[in-house]
Amino acid sequence: MKTVFLLIVLSVSGILTAQEQFRYSSEAETVFTQGLELYTAGSYENAADVFETGVNINPVHQRTTACYMMAAKSWLTIHEEAQALFLMNNLLKRFPETEYAREAHFTLGIINYALKANKESVKEFLLVREYEISDEMKLRAESLIDSIVTFVLTPVEREELANEIQNEFIQSLVERIASTPPQVITEPPKEIVPSTERSKVIRIGAVLPLMEKSSATAIKKAAEDLLEGMTIAQKQFEERNPDIGIDLQVRDEERDSSTAKKLTKQFVSDSQVLAMIGPLFSNTTQSCAPIANEGELPLITPTANAVGLAGLGSYIFQANADIGMHGKALARYAVNDLGLTTFAVIAPNNPNIKIIVNDFIAEVKHLGATVLANESYESSSDDLSKQFLALRRSTKSTEPLVSFEKKITKQVRAKIIDAGVTPELLDSLIDVKGKIGVTKLFGKNGLRKAESLNLKIVTPKSIAEVKEIPLYAIEGVFAPVVSSEDIGVISSLLTYYSIRTQLLGGEEWYDEGTLQTQRRYAEGAIFCSDFYIDDNNPMVGIIQQHLKRKPTKYSLFGYDALNLVLSCIEHGESTRDDIQECLSNVRDWKGVHSSVTLSGGRVNKTIQILQFKDGEVRRLAEVVVE
Repeated sequence: MKTVFLLIVLSVSGILTAQEQFRYSSEAETVFTQGLELYTAGSYENAADVFETGVNINPVHQRTTACYMMAAKSWLTIHEEAQALFLMNNLLKRFPETEYAREAHFTLGIINYALKANKESVKEFLLVREYEISDEMKLRAESLIDSIVTFVLTPVEREELANEIQNEFIQSLVERIASTPPQVITEPPKEIVPSTERSKVIRIGAVLPLMEKSSATAIKKAAEDLLEGMTIAQKQFEERNPDIGIDLQVRDEERDSSTAKKLTKQFVSDSQVLAMIGPLFSNTTQSCAPIANEGELPLITPTANAVGLAGLGSYIFQANADIGMHGKALARYAVNDLGLTTFAVIAPNNPNIKIIVNDFIAEVKHLGATVLANESYESSSDDLSKQFLALRRSTKSTEPLVSFEKKITKQVRAKIIDAGVTPELLDSLIDVKGKIGVTKLFGKNGLRKAESLNLKIVTPKSIAEVKEIPLYAIEGVFAPVVSSEDIGVISSLLTYYSIRTQLLGGEEWYDEGTLQTQRRYAEGAIFCSDFYIDDNNPMVGIIQQHLKRKPTKYSLFGYDALNLVLSCIEHGESTRDDIQECLSNVRDWKGVHSSVTLSGGRVNKTIQILQFKDGEVRRLAEVVVE
């Protein structure tokens, strides 16, 4: 298992391995490690405070500049851009030759974009570009410059920028934009004919349920949004590569497997088609996959998530994680990162949910934790009292418990951590005002340690039948739902039956409107998802500028699916076999909706771990299920 904690600006691993050559301080090393633990646990504000403590330790030490970077990252993650801006400017002022200078300028580009200082953002990204290093950061900086200048800046701002910096790259961008006639996009084009002036044309097929002959439906809207994302990706590629045209051949499969199969055969027989995007749904993909595989045409489904689709052939790729990975990823995060040891499951009797639940339970047990109860219910049921009482009855304990109902000071928190408790487990207990057995918390001689710290200790009684008495023995309850409409039911019943626990959910929990409505009960819930719309990501803002509205998840799925193929073309791949091999080796590719790892099975292994806290959904981590 590999858990990747996302940094908007740079990787934690880079911070860990790079150290400025200053005086060594063991105190600073300890502080930096504590900050990283808080950061990886999702406690960003506390992490920022700790990293700033590291910044202020004198004399200057081996972690001073790293503390600057991580403090800024922590503040930026919780949208405190002004504080992040201060830290980055101060870092470059104090240490202009720091090895983090390039990352700092990239970070400043992100910060200024978030603050809507778009010209300043471009200037910072240009500084990244000036370093004689060719890597993903440079490519991303150039892509962001291109997108901001093209889609965000006004004509007046473009001209001002070109006059202010006299940069050849900017001048060429401004000239290109000025020579391009303005376009008004009303409906997404169904087939785009590349410019005849381009010396090379790459043809890519797309099979989508556009249902042009039908009235508006959710499926039709999803397909249209996905095509919009693909169209933006195509336009950006052609702007970056003026000699290459993308002939995007879009076909409507009308939500019919037979039609989809015929269209797939047509693309297979057209030797100029190098890859095919779609279908969207698992059953249609299953019908088309054997045809594409036999014709050695790379088929990339952006959204299909049934288990085993990629196994239908070496030319079949799932850009979306399959449903079995959701349960595994959430289990790993709950056990390995939160430190939870006892679980219960309450879930609807649904085939897909059963797959997720079974994988969650198997992974929890594999990691050495315990599942005390596994309760199911019919989706149509309006009485879940039997199931929730069964959760309570599954717990029997006479071990003394440490209670975290009262506020824990920073000093006491530090002492508890010094006694061997992980920050992730401790912060989780504090957040839910939970209780935990002394042995589970401190290990051997746990009661004596708890008493020496003057923690509140309670002795449990036989309380299963008395729902008014809080129950703390279940540290995590996994409650996937079929529809987000059930979030309020499940979360409120946990409160009604006084089960004090960390609430864990599936992808249907990612519904910000419902979570806001049920905030009283859903606060702190952690759930898995196959995507995350990060408003701090400049590419999300650029796509939004192009669409004139906030992108949907399908817009981002389409944008990333086509960009996956285009990234191979950009690296010089020009045949079906080349693209198949290129996609088969994709690892930790940074998409907008999610990172993508296809190597080792041709199905994306990346799952987002999200939390609803303080009224908004935040990303805690990306888990790669190897």
